[in-house]
Amino acid sequence: MNVQEQIERTRQVIHRYFSEVWNEGRLQVLDELLTPDYINHSPSTPDPERGPRGLKPIVAAMRVGIPDLHYTILDAVLEPDKAAVHVRLTGTHTGELFGMAPTNRSIDVRQMRIEWLRDGRITQELDLLRQLGLDGAAGSGDPTRGFAPHPGYAGGGGAIHQSSVDAADVNRSGRRDVLKSAKACAPLPLDRFAADS
Repeated sequence: MNVQEQIERTRQVIHRYFSEVWNEGRLQVLDELLTPDYINHSPSTPDPERGPRGLKPIVAAMRVGIPDLHYTILDAVLEPDKAAVHVRLTGTHTGELFGMAPTNRSIDVRQMRIEWLRDGRITQELDLLRQLGLDGAAGSGDPTRGFAPHPGYAGGGGAIHQSSVDAADVNRSGRRDVLKSAKACAPLPLDRFAADS
Protein backbone atom coordinates (compact mmCIF):
# COMPACT_ATOMS: atom_id res chain seq x y z
CA MET A 1 0.00 0.00 0.00
CA ASN A 2 1.52 3.36 -1.02
CA VAL A 3 1.40 6.52 1.13
CA GLN A 4 -1.65 7.99 -0.64
CA GLU A 5 -3.56 4.74 -0.14
CA GLN A 6 -2.58 4.72 3.54
CA ILE A 7 -3.76 8.33 3.93
CA GLU A 8 -7.05 7.40 2.24
CA ARG A 9 -7.42 4.50 4.69
CA THR A 10 -6.83 6.96 7.57
CA ARG A 11 -9.51 9.26 6.13
CA GLN A 12 -12.00 6.39 5.95
CA VAL A 13 -11.29 5.23 9.50
CA ILE A 14 -11.64 8.74 10.94
CA HIS A 15 -14.85 9.36 9.00
CA ARG A 16 -16.36 6.08 10.24
CA TYR A 17 -15.23 6.77 13.81
CA PHE A 18 -17.07 10.07 14.08
CA SER A 19 -20.01 9.22 11.80
CA GLU A 20 -20.86 5.64 12.74
CA VAL A 21 -19.66 5.51 16.35
CA TRP A 22 -20.28 8.97 17.80
CA ASN A 23 -23.10 10.26 15.56
CA GLU A 24 -25.02 7.00 15.09
CA GLY A 25 -24.07 5.22 18.33
CA ARG A 26 -23.01 2.00 16.59
CA LEU A 27 -20.80 0.66 19.39
CA GLN A 28 -19.96 -2.62 17.60
CA VAL A 29 -18.04 -0.61 14.97
CA LEU A 30 -15.44 0.15 17.66
CA ASP A 31 -14.37 -3.51 17.47
CA GLU A 32 -13.35 -2.89 13.84
CA LEU A 33 -11.86 0.58 14.25
CA LEU A 34 -9.88 0.32 17.51
CA THR A 35 -6.95 -1.90 18.38
CA PRO A 36 -7.36 -4.26 21.37
CA ASP A 37 -4.80 -2.15 23.27
CA TYR A 38 -6.38 1.23 22.37
CA ILE A 39 -5.64 3.97 24.93
CA ASN A 40 -7.83 7.03 25.50
CA HIS A 41 -5.48 9.69 26.92
CA SER A 42 -8.36 12.04 27.81
CA PRO A 43 -11.35 9.92 28.87
CA SER A 44 -14.58 11.24 30.38
CA THR A 45 -14.34 8.59 33.10
CA PRO A 46 -11.32 7.69 35.23
CA ASP A 47 -9.11 4.78 34.14
CA PRO A 48 -11.21 3.16 31.42
CA GLU A 49 -10.28 -0.33 30.28
CA ARG A 50 -8.00 -0.49 27.23
CA GLY A 51 -9.46 -1.35 23.86
CA PRO A 52 -13.00 -1.01 22.52
CA ARG A 53 -14.51 -2.24 25.82
CA GLY A 54 -13.18 0.87 27.57
CA LEU A 55 -14.64 3.34 25.07
CA LYS A 56 -18.05 1.71 24.55
CA PRO A 57 -19.51 2.81 27.92
CA ILE A 58 -18.24 6.37 27.35
CA VAL A 59 -19.91 6.61 23.93
CA ALA A 60 -23.09 5.02 25.32
CA ALA A 61 -23.19 7.48 28.25
CA MET A 62 -22.66 10.44 25.92
CA ARG A 63 -25.49 9.24 23.66
CA VAL A 64 -27.84 8.83 26.67
CA GLY A 65 -26.99 12.28 28.03
CA ILE A 66 -26.99 13.93 24.58
CA PRO A 67 -29.29 11.84 22.35
CA ASP A 68 -28.86 14.21 19.39
CA LEU A 69 -25.05 14.17 19.76
CA HIS A 70 -23.38 15.11 16.50
CA TYR A 71 -19.73 15.56 15.56
CA THR A 72 -18.84 17.59 12.48
CA ILE A 73 -15.30 17.40 11.14
CA LEU A 74 -14.20 20.98 10.52
CA ASP A 75 -10.63 20.28 9.47
CA ALA A 76 -8.10 17.44 9.52
CA VAL A 77 -4.43 16.79 8.90
CA LEU A 78 -3.97 13.21 7.73
CA GLU A 79 -0.96 10.91 7.73
CA PRO A 80 -0.77 7.15 7.21
CA ASP A 81 -0.48 6.58 10.97
CA LYS A 82 -2.13 9.63 12.57
CA ALA A 83 -4.77 12.29 12.17
CA ALA A 84 -5.16 15.69 13.80
CA VAL A 85 -8.89 16.41 13.65
CA HIS A 86 -10.69 19.65 14.54
CA VAL A 87 -14.30 18.77 15.34
CA ARG A 88 -17.45 20.51 16.45
CA LEU A 89 -19.64 18.64 18.94
CA THR A 90 -23.28 19.73 19.10
CA GLY A 91 -26.38 18.40 20.81
CA THR A 92 -28.84 18.93 23.66
CA HIS A 93 -28.23 17.73 27.22
CA THR A 94 -31.60 16.01 27.81
CA GLY A 95 -30.44 12.91 29.72
CA GLU A 96 -28.19 12.12 32.66
CA LEU A 97 -24.56 12.64 31.66
CA PHE A 98 -21.85 11.15 33.88
CA GLY A 99 -23.96 11.80 36.99
CA MET A 100 -25.16 15.27 35.95
CA ALA A 101 -28.90 15.84 35.74
CA PRO A 102 -30.28 17.00 32.37
CA THR A 103 -30.15 20.76 31.77
CA ASN A 104 -32.05 20.74 28.45
CA ARG A 105 -29.45 23.19 27.17
CA SER A 106 -27.69 23.13 23.83
CA ILE A 107 -24.04 22.13 23.60
CA ASP A 108 -21.67 23.55 20.99
CA VAL A 109 -18.01 22.74 21.65
CA ARG A 110 -14.93 22.65 19.43
CA GLN A 111 -12.26 20.04 20.10
CA MET A 112 -8.85 19.29 18.65
CA ARG A 113 -8.26 15.55 18.66
CA ILE A 114 -5.20 13.52 17.76
CA GLU A 115 -5.79 9.94 16.63
CA TRP A 116 -2.85 7.52 16.21
CA LEU A 117 -3.36 4.52 13.93
CA ARG A 118 -1.63 1.17 13.54
CA ASP A 119 -2.48 -1.19 10.68
CA GLY A 120 -5.55 0.90 9.80
CA ARG A 121 -7.01 0.95 13.33
CA ILE A 122 -7.02 3.68 15.99
CA THR A 123 -4.57 2.81 18.76
CA GLN A 124 -4.50 6.03 20.84
CA GLU A 125 -6.54 9.21 21.17
CA LEU A 126 -5.92 12.59 22.78
CA ASP A 127 -8.45 15.42 23.12
CA LEU A 128 -6.23 18.48 23.40
CA LEU A 129 -8.88 20.83 24.82
CA ARG A 130 -9.69 18.40 27.60
CA GLN A 131 -5.98 17.79 28.31
CA LEU A 132 -5.39 21.55 28.59
CA GLY A 133 -8.44 21.99 30.83
CA LEU A 134 -10.04 24.23 28.21
CA ASP A 135 -13.14 22.23 27.32
CA GLY A 136 -16.45 23.91 28.09
CA ALA A 137 -17.39 21.51 30.88
CA ALA A 138 -14.05 21.45 32.68
CA GLY A 139 -14.61 22.34 36.31
CA SER A 140 -17.88 24.12 35.61
CA GLY A 141 -20.25 21.28 36.50
CA ASP A 142 -22.12 22.31 33.35
CA PRO A 143 -21.51 20.19 30.23
CA THR A 144 -23.41 22.70 28.11
CA ARG A 145 -20.88 25.48 28.68
CA GLY A 146 -18.86 25.53 25.47
CA PHE A 147 -16.81 27.78 23.28
CA ALA A 148 -18.01 30.54 21.02
CA PRO A 149 -17.38 29.81 17.35
CA HIS A 150 -13.97 30.86 16.10
CA PRO A 151 -14.37 33.81 13.68
CA GLY A 152 -12.42 31.89 11.06
CA TYR A 153 -15.22 29.33 10.83
CA ALA A 154 -18.08 31.76 10.23
CA GLY A 155 -19.85 30.67 7.09
CA GLY A 156 -18.08 27.31 6.86
CA GLY A 157 -15.29 26.64 4.46
CA GLY A 158 -12.27 24.81 5.76
CA ALA A 159 -10.32 22.03 4.18
CA ILE A 160 -8.42 18.89 4.97
CA HIS A 161 -4.71 19.43 4.74
CA GLN A 162 -2.51 16.49 3.88
CA SER A 163 0.93 17.35 5.16
CA SER A 164 3.95 15.92 6.84
CA VAL A 165 3.21 16.40 10.53
CA ASP A 166 4.81 15.05 13.66
CA ALA A 167 1.65 15.61 15.72
CA ALA A 168 1.39 15.09 19.48
CA ASP A 169 3.78 12.23 20.08
CA VAL A 170 3.31 10.61 23.47
CA ASN A 171 6.53 9.04 24.67
CA ARG A 172 6.91 6.39 27.36
CA SER A 173 6.81 8.96 30.15
CA GLY A 174 3.46 10.28 28.87
CA ARG A 175 4.86 13.70 27.91
CA ARG A 176 3.14 15.25 24.91
CA ASP A 177 4.95 17.26 22.24
CA VAL A 178 2.15 18.80 20.22
CA LEU A 179 2.46 19.69 16.55
CA LYS A 180 6.24 19.97 16.44
CA SER A 181 6.37 20.60 12.73
CA ALA A 182 4.14 20.83 9.71
CA LYS A 183 4.68 21.37 6.00
CA ALA A 184 1.57 22.74 4.31
CA CYS A 185 0.45 21.47 0.96
CA ALA A 186 -2.68 21.61 -1.20
CA PRO A 187 -5.93 21.31 0.77
CA LEU A 188 -8.67 18.83 -0.09
CA PRO A 189 -12.32 19.93 0.02
CA LEU A 190 -14.22 18.84 3.14
CA ASP A 191 -16.92 17.16 1.07
CA ARG A 192 -14.31 14.62 -0.04
CA PHE A 193 -13.63 13.76 3.59
CA ALA A 194 -17.28 13.00 4.29
CA ALA A 195 -17.85 11.05 1.08
CA ASP A 196 -18.82 7.44 1.62
CA SER A 197 -16.28 4.95 0.35
